[in-house]
Amino acid sequence: MKNRFLHCIVVTVAVLFAAYAMVSDVNAQAPPKPTPHLADGRPDLNGTWDHGGGIGFVRPQTLPDGSVCVLGCPPAATAAPPRGGNNPPPGARGGRGDAAAAPDAPAARNFPKYKPEFLAKVKDLNDRQVQTDTLLQCQPPGVPRIGPPHKILQNAREVVFLYDDVNGSFFRIIPTDGRPHRKGLPAGYLGDAIGHWEGDTLVIETVNFNEETWLIDNGA
Repeated sequence: MKNRFLHCIVVTVAVLFAAYAMVSDVNAQAPPKPTPHLADGRPDLNGTWDHGGGIGFVRPQTLPDGSVCVLGCPPAATAAPPRGGNNPPPGARGGRGDAAAAPDAPAARNFPKYKPEFLAKVKDLNDRQVQTDTLLQCQPPGVPRIGPPHKILQNAREVVFLYDDVNGSFFRIIPTDGRPHRKGLPAGYLGDAIGHWEGDTLVIETVNFNEETWLIDNGA
């Protein structure tokens, strides 16, 4: 009886393994699914999107000079006065490196190129980010700093981006039917956007930002 029971177990495991191998082989050979399209032929962007980002927990750290570091703090053993720039955990929104202070650093590769007359202001905002960054004052993060949307609603006339941000929930309605930018609107953190399609690529043009909008971090 015992030998028969063990034989049944071995046979069952073998059958399950064979079935798993067959399913894995089928999945490996399955061709990629085609991009879904709407009735007008445009790519269907409707859905909930996961861009892999996240907001790290803030752990204020008192530095040797008495100042308080909120993000991107140096290791406790080698703490030094902050140079501006914040570095969140991997995957957090934005590329918070000391780009303004070290323009050749990897974090600065996507740093906007400013006219010479604005460099002093960028450096000042970077050095005093804790005091000047409107994001740390619970204001909207602005565009493109807010990052990719968490949900997209799309039809033939417009695309709607929905954001679930640490500072609140925001939305952007982006016409794609040829409408021009709206006139007379007050400037804002998210600006005024219009879009158009170039093949399967959605191109969005955003204008009318207010003076408090940061494009990215580090005083930008």
